[in-house]
Order: sequence, then C-alpha cells, then structure tokens
Amino acid sequence: MQRAALHRDPLPIRDNGRLASNAACLCCSIRRARKSHHQKLVVEARRFARHEGDFWEGPALHFFPNAPLLRCVDLEWRDASSLTPPIRLVLPWGQLTDLNLHIESPFVCREILARCTVLTRAWIYTENWPQDRVDADSSPGLGVISLPFLETFNLLISMPAKPEHPTDLHPWFAPLNTPVLRVLGISILSNSHDPTNSIGTNHAPALHNFLERTPTITNFTASGGDLSFTPGQLVDLLLHIPAVRTLKVRAYFDGNILLDALRYVPGQPVVAPQLTFLEWCIPLEFFDEARLLAFILSRWWPGAEPRAGVARLAGTYFITDGSHMFDEVSDDFEKEMERIGKEGFDWMFAVF
Repeated sequence: MQRAALHRDPLPIRDNGRLASNAACLCCSIRRARKSHHQKLVVEARRFARHEGDFWEGPALHFFPNAPLLRCVDLEWRDASSLTPPIRLVLPWGQLTDLNLHIESPFVCREILARCTVLTRAWIYTENWPQDRVDADSSPGLGVISLPFLETFNLLISMPAKPEHPTDLHPWFAPLNTPVLRVLGISILSNSHDPTNSIGTNHAPALHNFLERTPTITNFTASGGDLSFTPGQLVDLLLHIPAVRTLKVRAYFDGNILLDALRYVPGQPVVAPQLTFLEWCIPLEFFDEARLLAFILSRWWPGAEPRAGVARLAGTYFITDGSHMFDEVSDDFEKEMERIGKEGFDWMFAVF
C-alpha cells in the first residue's frame, strides 16, 4: 500500500508538442531502464523534431510501478513552459536522492522538487518566473517545500539577453526548508554582457530569511553577469551565511568591494569569519593587486589556529580573462605571494 501511494498522482511534463524521439522509442528506452535494475534514469527531449504527431498524446506513462533501486533521475525537457502538458511521466519521486532537471518551466521544476522529499542533491536549470505570476506564486500562503535530507542545491536561472524584469528568487526560497543544506549555488545566466541591461536581482527578504533558517551552509557559489548579484548584494548575503568556509564568485563586475568587505580589520565586524577558501573569477580590468593582497594578508598567518574568532584563509584562486595579467603584476606583489606560498598558503592565478 505504501508503494502505491508513491505513484498515485502522475506529474505532468510538457515538451510543447515536440519530442526528439517518437513515443515508441521513448517507451522502449524506459522499459529497458526499468528492467536493467539501474539506479539512474536519464530522459532527454529536445527541440529537434518539428513534425506533427511526434509527441505522446496518450495517457500517463506508468513505467515504474516497481523500481525500488531507482535513486537518480536526469530530465532534460526543453521548451516546457506550458502548464497543461500532454506528457505525464510517472516516477517514484518520493524515493529519489539525486535529481537533475533541465526544464524551462520553473513551475514544473518546483512541482517536481516538492515531491522529492528524500533528496540529498538537486541541480535545476530553468527560466525566470513570469512577472505576471510572481505575486501569485510568491504569496505567504505558498505551501512549504520540506527537503530534510538535502545537502547540495544548485539553481541555475536562464535570462533573456534583454530582460524586462529582474531575476526573482522569492518563489524558490520563500517556501524552501532545508535544515541540513551545506552547499548552495545560485547562477543567473545570460548571453548579454551589456552593462545597460544590469537590472539586478530581486531576492530580499526571501533569500535572507532562507539563509537565516539554514545556518548549516558552508559552501556558497554565486555566478552570473550583469543580471546577477551586485557586489553590495553579495556582501549583504554573506552577512546571513556566517558559517561559510568556501566562497566562489564568478561575475562581470568590480569585485574589489567584496574584497574590501572580506578584509579582516581588528575591532570591526567580520564578514564571513569562517572563510578558508575564496575562488574569484572576474574580468582583468577590475584586478587590483593592492586590495587583493590586503585581503589575503589580513586573513593569513602561519599556523592553523584562528585569531580573535577569525579562521585562517587557507587559499585563493584568482581566475580572469586575460593571459597578459601575469606581466602586469608588480615585483613586490609577486614576491609577497611567493613568500606566503612557501609558508603554506594555497594560491593560483588562471585564465578562463
């Protein structure tokens, strides 16, 4: 009886009436996966087919009445923005521990996420919430999404080159409850690097509240271009992640504001006091060796013991877009980095 309850309601997924393979091929591949006793299922449906009738118009696909070993599912369903899909793929969502979604509809992604109640890892690639649905789907009455075992959550949001409204994270984080989350990644992706398109991210107070009720986060990644977080927003976020030890920032802005905030000054409030590793990926035009060195030296010392409640910075990776940067650093900067490197500091300059 308990197993039947897992599969009672089929979850609808739409491909906008287009599947790369016909229904027979899809059914055969799922049957083979069911019989193989594998723990992982991969389903891809891309926008290659453009002929009428290349999609499944029948009832829900009940291929997993018995799949006790299935733990990991990858779903790549492009063009899935409709809320009334003709394809209903029934999976044992309640037993999955590892989920990868590449589905354009954030509604479908959140619906799937809410059903996977024993997940330990989730990776979601989707689009921004339509502005006309943000208020309705961000209301205080929105049902709680409780994922008590989730340890890693990576959210990637694809934005158009010329967005009409900011990225909205409220519908994702307002209902989310993840009491053991350790790794959080938020990426705002766009093909535009035009600073005139910089309209920011709507995240407070929902994201702040989420971070405050999730004090277990020790690894945080923020990436994106002009449509992502501003340096000031990142500093504000870090004030709500006091246990963060690993910070990765990949952006197209002047990150020196962030470096200044992270620099330890005795007698002043400390941002990210437990930070031990920083990966910093920014354009070369914003590289400031004096501010970078000031940050590093304020949080590095021989010996692993913390000082005044501040953890020792163990290393930093600086990644930029110009190979000639190594010719522009001063001799003093290079000598100082070599000195602390000999003391045990882990550092690297690389080009992407």
